[in-house]
Amino acid sequence: MRFRALLFLTSSFVAISAPLHADDFTVSSASTATNGGNTVNGSDSLTVTAAGSISPSNAHGISSTGGSNTITVEGSITTLNGRSGIQSTNENGNQITLSGAAQITSTSNGDLGAGIDIGGGSGGNNNTITLSDTAKITTIGNSGLGISIYGDNNTVTLSQGTEVSTSGTSSDGIYIYDGTGNTLNIAGKIKATNADAKAIHLEGGTNGVVNLKEGAVIIGAIKTDDDYATGSVLNLDVGLGTSYILTTTGTWTVNDLDGRSFTYSGNLASSLSGGNSETADDMLFYSTRSLHASISRSAGSDKSGWVDVYSYSSERAANTAQPTMLPYKASASGLSIGVPVLSGPRSLDVVINSHRAALNIAEDSQKLDGQSTKIGVVLTQPPTASG
Repeated sequence: MRFRALLFLTSSFVAISAPLHADDFTVSSASTATNGGNTVNGSDSLTVTAAGSISPSNAHGISSTGGSNTITVEGSITTLNGRSGIQSTNENGNQITLSGAAQITSTSNGDLGAGIDIGGGSGGNNNTITLSDTAKITTIGNSGLGISIYGDNNTVTLSQGTEVSTSGTSSDGIYIYDGTGNTLNIAGKIKATNADAKAIHLEGGTNGVVNLKEGAVIIGAIKTDDDYATGSVLNLDVGLGTSYILTTTGTWTVNDLDGRSFTYSGNLASSLSGGNSETADDMLFYSTRSLHASISRSAGSDKSGWVDVYSYSSERAANTAQPTMLPYKASASGLSIGVPVLSGPRSLDVVINSHRAALNIAEDSQKLDGQSTKIGVVLTQPPTASG
């Protein structure tokens, strides 16, 4: 009997210590309750489908605890009175994804609010925020932050087609309050239109990294606060076919990961694209050559007036062995009209030229059209005895 009692007690102990199971929640219709009325408290998942929405009157749209939660939004979240669309405080390892046509709209009404708030006032580490497809975060009013980060080693990724937009005073697009090793990977659009707002603002922390990828559109300043932030790095990886001029504030280490030459002086980073830098010379050369050839064909003649029409085209295919040599297609046409004023050995013609050029670099990644009109005189001098 004592042996059986021992087995019973041991079995009871195992049953009490069994782990709790994570919960999976789905919001597929309109809800006015935080989390759609569910509790997200550790290793749980919450999905707001394309047909789902969360719009509480005076609360966060999604609020989680416990960490290691997976939050996916394909529908919409709307909040008021400085409440955040998605909020987590002192949590680690959350994965937050906005995909499809997901929308988060947060109205601050003068109170601090955010589209997505990670860390809150206590900090949160190793969280990921990903926007893909046409997902968008919009804040309305003052002190509204698109994405707010406080903690270590958090990662934000915006793919092409996504957007974070703010419009009020002190309303930054992406704001890092403090923390070490936070990384922003930006290929979408960040727009902060108020004069005192920043598109990207690293107010504090160490070794924050901003990677601007191909397709990135930044409207507003890129700032690191030298009083509280150190070791900030700005990496430009926008592609050889893209030119850029970016204004920064504070001390940054700036790198162009495409390996081309660039300038960074007076907090202004700029570089011509591989296409621009080489084809600008080509366009000028062809324009000058065409004009010279057109004039040479007719200027100095005994005609009372002359007209010369010309055109040309040029094309280069891609070369995988030399990736910096971008493919392009160029074409141009022009018209020169001359009126002789003097004839004979020392002739003088008044010439008007109209020239139009079109350039397509790297299969529509960059298109340039040029139109010029020139007026001048052509003077022909006979050779001297000495040649």
